[in-house]
Amino acid sequence: MRTKSRQRIFRSLLATILDSDLSPADIRDLSKELQSGPLSWELGHALEMLAGQLSVGDTHSLESSDPTDDLQVALQLVKRRRIAKSKLGQIVKSLDHGMPLRRIEEVTIEEFLREFLSSATAAERSQLLSILDTPTKDDPYLAGIMKRIR
Repeated sequence: MRTKSRQRIFRSLLATILDSDLSPADIRDLSKELQSGPLSWELGHALEMLAGQLSVGDTHSLESSDPTDDLQVALQLVKRRRIAKSKLGQIVKSLDHGMPLRRIEEVTIEEFLREFLSSATAAERSQLLSILDTPTKDDPYLAGIMKRIR
C-alpha cells in the first residue's frame, strides 16, 4: 500500500472511531481484538467484499480471482459459519453455473468446492464467496448498512 493511501485510510478510520459513541473501554477492547483476535481477518474480508460490491463494473478485480485462493477462503467461511454440507449444496446449486457437479453427498466439502471453483467463472466464484460471507441474516445492523450501499 502506498504511504499516502495508508495515512489517509488510517486517519479516516481513527476519525470514524473517535466520532462514534464507543467508550474508552470499547476502544481498548477493539484495539486488543485487532491485535490478536479474529476481528482483523474478518474486517479485512468484509472490506474486500464491500469493495467488490462498490466496484461491480470493475471486471479486472473479478478476473484476478484465483480458484486456489478462493478455495481456501471458501473453506474458512464454511467452517467459521458452520454451514452444513446440504446447505452448501443448495447454495452452489442456486448459482446455476451450468456445469455438472458430483452430488455433494458423494464427496467431501473440499472436493465439492474445488470442483465447483475450478469450473466456475471468476464472477461465479466471487458470487459464491459473497453468499458464504454475507452475515446480514445474522446481524440486522449490517443488513441495514448493506441495503443503504446498494
